[in-house]
Amino acid sequence: MMIISRHLLLFRRYGCKMIRALVSLMKTVDSKPEIKERTVLVKLLYYDDVTPEDYEPPYAENEAINIWNKNPLKIEVGNVNSKHFVLALKVKEDLHPCDDNNTKSGWDEMRFDNDFDTDGDGDFSDTQVQLSRRRFGYVLCTKPKNFKFILDSGATHHICNDEAIMRNLREVKKEDRLSVYSSGGKELSAERMGYIDLKNFSLNPVGLIPSMQFNVVSVGQLAKQGLMICCGNGQFSVYDMREGRIVGEGYLDNKLNEYVFRTLKWLPQAENLVEIPKNDTQKVNDEQQAQNVWLIDTGCAQHLVSDVTLLTNVRNDKRPFETAKGTIWSSHRGKFKAGKLVLNDVLYCKSVQDNLMSGPLLDKAGYRITFCGKTCTLVHKDGLEQRGVAIQDVSNNLYSLEEEEQKDNSISAQGDAKEAKRRRLE
Repeated sequence: MMIISRHLLLFRRYGCKMIRALVSLMKTVDSKPEIKERTVLVKLLYYDDVTPEDYEPPYAENEAINIWNKNPLKIEVGNVNSKHFVLALKVKEDLHPCDDNNTKSGWDEMRFDNDFDTDGDGDFSDTQVQLSRRRFGYVLCTKPKNFKFILDSGATHHICNDEAIMRNLREVKKEDRLSVYSSGGKELSAERMGYIDLKNFSLNPVGLIPSMQFNVVSVGQLAKQGLMICCGNGQFSVYDMREGRIVGEGYLDNKLNEYVFRTLKWLPQAENLVEIPKNDTQKVNDEQQAQNVWLIDTGCAQHLVSDVTLLTNVRNDKRPFETAKGTIWSSHRGKFKAGKLVLNDVLYCKSVQDNLMSGPLLDKAGYRITFCGKTCTLVHKDGLEQRGVAIQDVSNNLYSLEEEEQKDNSISAQGDAKEAKRRRLE
């Protein structure tokens, strides 16, 4: 197993001491001819309320077999859907009798620190290796999957893709199921609802969609529940306005261009969430495209447009873009001006359903984004000048830039020039 930190050394050391004690205790078990192997399961409670405040789990990634091939214990790492470490110790029945000297020689080679005694040079003969393996069996160590949640103002509801971290899951009637749509227009439906309550992350209510590419926290849903969300300077905070306290915070991943939660504690009363009728949702999308409406999307890594004629200084740029369900590709990029907002490197994707203004890119450009109630304001750090206001659509929890903020759009995207550009690019 690869050693990745001193914390991992300590973790292994104490784990081996514990297993040595278990193996010693196996001598006291009555031998039965029909039993070829015994198994002891140990669960290490390193999560939720029993976790030390300063504990940072040193997760092991893989095993270096050449290091462990002379040891009586074989350690492997698996991807098991569990929130706790599970150690499975299997001991062959011919363990009895267990000689203390052989036990010690086996554990001499299992040392990880100076705390272990080192009698002799630790070399094994072939006979000793076979004897040790027969007496000690092996250990299987599994670890939980890591998870992260993204702050997304383009999501209508909170969505999780991992059933293992959810609680109180219940089926939702077909007519009441939540439906969300990816940037490419593909529908995903939440057939079950529940909540999440971990040490550093609590959220309610949450829809379960296993096919979702990532987990999202809906800005619009938080705002409807009385919270204020402030993004800027590479970080964000979630405030409970009624109690005047921070309930969540996170950071901007500069490589992936996404807002990631460090912690969130928000477990309000469960709400009866009703899905937006599909026809109404499509009608909203059609009206938005007809009016060239821009949505403020903190979960989008790039500025995206559904109409290439909205851009100036257009040039070819083919690159992939991951959505909630699958990957889409851009074909061109250009510049867009909406009122006092100037967006560079805007990508045109033919399959995109809406014009999306990336929150992370606005953050990198010096903007401060605040979601409070039904209003989203865009303020630039230079002079704290307000350069845009978006209003929440109560039917889908999304924030669209007000029409008056778009009146100064480029003339080159109008009239005959607009039609000519479309013919040239097609």
